[in-house]
Formats: sequence, structure tokens, C-alpha cells
Amino acid sequence: GSEAWGPSGSVLHEISQATADSQQRQLVLQVLWERLQEPGVNWRKCYKALNVIDYCVKNGTKRFVEDCRDNVDRIEACKRYQYTEPETGKDQGINIREKSKQLC
Repeated sequence: GSEAWGPSGSVLHEISQATADSQQRQLVLQVLWERLQEPGVNWRKCYKALNVIDYCVKNGTKRFVEDCRDNVDRIEACKRYQYTEPETGKDQGINIREKSKQLC
């Protein structure tokens, strides 16, 4: 969804627990990698995906962390994320650039 604040703590916990199952982990990662490629107008989806990655790296399985390391280029790419809201001129890409820097 496009809720402003992203998934609740209980949902994040469920996602991190799902990383213990190899099929579920692959599904979680597939969705996260897709979200990181969202166009600027959907910047919130990308930002939320980075937050889920951050939570799961800290609370999920070692294998999830390894999968993220293997795909670090996908997270690194977010350091160059650009999106300025046309109505307000606000740089929303900065949220994604900063979060990806924290992760890498």
C-alpha cells in the first residue's frame, strides 16, 4: 500500500520471520528489489522497501543479510535516486539517498 508511514512493527516482524523460509525469503526479496526500481513519483514505495530491508537486516536471518550483500548494487543505486515534487519543489529523493547510505 501507499500508507505514508509504511508497515507497522508487527508487519515488519512478520516479514523478518518469513526470511527464515527460503521460498518466502525469495518472494520478499523479489518484491523489495522491484520496489527499489519504482519511478520517482512512487518514491514512497522505494523508501518503504529500504526501511523493510533495514529492519530485516537487523532482525531477519543471516541468509537474508547475505542475499542483500549479494545485491548491494541495487541498494547502492538508490544513492542516486532523484525526485522533486512538481507542486512543491520539495526534494523527496533525499529520503531515499540518505536511507540507502545508512544501509551501504
